[in-house]
Amino acid sequence: MVLDDEDPEAVRGNSRIDGDPDLPEFRLDLQGAGLDPSVRGSQLRFQFGFGPIALQPDWLDLSERGPGLPKLDRFTIQGLFRVSPSRKIEVDIGTGATVLGGDRTAVGWTLSFPVSLSPTRWCALRWTPVVSFLGGDVLSDEELSLWWTHRYLSAFAGWRWISAGDAQIDGPTVGISLSY
Repeated sequence: MVLDDEDPEAVRGNSRIDGDPDLPEFRLDLQGAGLDPSVRGSQLRFQFGFGPIALQPDWLDLSERGPGLPKLDRFTIQGLFRVSPSRKIEVDIGTGATVLGGDRTAVGWTLSFPVSLSPTRWCALRWTPVVSFLGGDVLSDEELSLWWTHRYLSAFAGWRWISAGDAQIDGPTVGISLSY
């Protein structure tokens, strides 16, 4: 028997279906954020995976609004161990390297622990915490977003918090994602 949010392939035992945003073989996320009244951000993230293992390069660009104002770039590459005990939950553990560029360049280690809860096939709640250790500094980047998914394509909206030391910026974020 096939329920509304189930796919016939899943009923036959194949837990992952082409186009699902969870455990993808390939995923591309494009994202924009209005962080703080004066800071805007854009992010490009890829994920290449097979089963529980994935590689995820990620570029984040933060800049203050206005010509000639400071800019901050972050490049992160992580290996992910992806666990999805059912179609309703995915938990990843990621670790890798981060390069932070701006007024000065810093290189460090990154740890992430993304969680996705999908009450239906077309809707998911995702929490994505990423912590980077850059010498003696810690950069924290967290996002909570609601995803609307149709096979191969997702749209999402949420809130993002980025902090380093006593400095913190936060604001709304929106994006699209292509998955296979």
